[in-house]
Amino acid sequence: MNREFPISTGSKISYFIVALVTLVLGLFLWIALLSRSPGFSVFGIFLAGLSIFIVIATLKRKIVVYDDRIIHANIFRTRELPIADIKGCRVGQKVINIIPNTPSYSKITINNYIDFSGSGDLAKWLRENFTDLNEIDYQADLHSIQNDTRLGITDADKKNTINKARKTAIIYNVIGAVFIILLFVFKKSPLFDAVLLVYPFIAVVIIFTSKGLIKLFAKPHTPYYTLWMGTFGAIIPMFIKSAADYSILELNHLWLPCIIAALALGIFIQFSDPNNSATSIGSSLIFVSLIIGCLYGFSFVILSNCDFDHSPEKVFQATILDHNITHGKGRHFHILISPWGPQSNTANVDVSETEYYQDTVGSTVNVYLKKGLLNIPWYTVSK
Repeated sequence: MNREFPISTGSKISYFIVALVTLVLGLFLWIALLSRSPGFSVFGIFLAGLSIFIVIATLKRKIVVYDDRIIHANIFRTRELPIADIKGCRVGQKVINIIPNTPSYSKITINNYIDFSGSGDLAKWLRENFTDLNEIDYQADLHSIQNDTRLGITDADKKNTINKARKTAIIYNVIGAVFIILLFVFKKSPLFDAVLLVYPFIAVVIIFTSKGLIKLFAKPHTPYYTLWMGTFGAIIPMFIKSAADYSILELNHLWLPCIIAALALGIFIQFSDPNNSATSIGSSLIFVSLIIGCLYGFSFVILSNCDFDHSPEKVFQATILDHNITHGKGRHFHILISPWGPQSNTANVDVSETEYYQDTVGSTVNVYLKKGLLNIPWYTVSK
């Protein structure tokens, strides 16, 4: 085969639209946050830079197949692999991995290969001409499960254990998805928040007791069951509630507990299934694992610190300097208040629609400062 596979026109348009939206969002955040939170305004600059990266990365991507070699080019590098040195391939729904026989060559990873024009022909050619390593791995994992004496002595016992693991994984993932809906029902509920905090650790218990059948993540095309959907289903509401419901006085006291909470979850998951190392499931899932850890660490600390804080309040007064409404995923109401007590800068605070229209510019509001269960001061604002 002598053929070049460029990025399709439709994919180029899609990526350029994403780049444009990212650029507009980045500029908006930079301008909006520059006066109120200079530190966070850097995030807007990052997004603007990311938009340029997306455009360049899209234009650089291509695959060329010759009779004697395959070339894959992207923004970071160009890799070349001789046809004679290909051990096999893994063709997934979005990613193709072409594995070499010798360590002198690096594997070729083609992410989102459906972006390329003629990607179906490329996948078909690879399957027909090289060993399907996914199928080999699947059969090896299946053979391992079928011969695992922990699952039972007879075939009926093993089938029973496998069915139980499948049902457990389904129930856990469904409940996790329901949490996202319940977020809008239990907006201010410490009990609901406590359930969210504990739920990812239930995954650890399930994995530990599943006799190797259930994992948080697993390689595609395996007979194992996963719990990542249910875990994300709990962590997303946690993050939304922690970011929207509470105002932290000083973020400097927040990061160390966040890191500790994130590491604790990661360590528990690793000990619950030590044979399923992150490196065995690919760099993309390592990235997802890091996201889960960071989101959980941040959310755990905020909700624990504020939801279960019974310290006495200190009341201060502040003047409303300005107010505005934003429209990202619904209307959100904000007021800008003057410095108060230990707060030496103005602060932008989220309020309800009722409070927004009651709190006119120039009027006074009460600021209720609390110590925090984890000694991270936080506050609320109301009339």
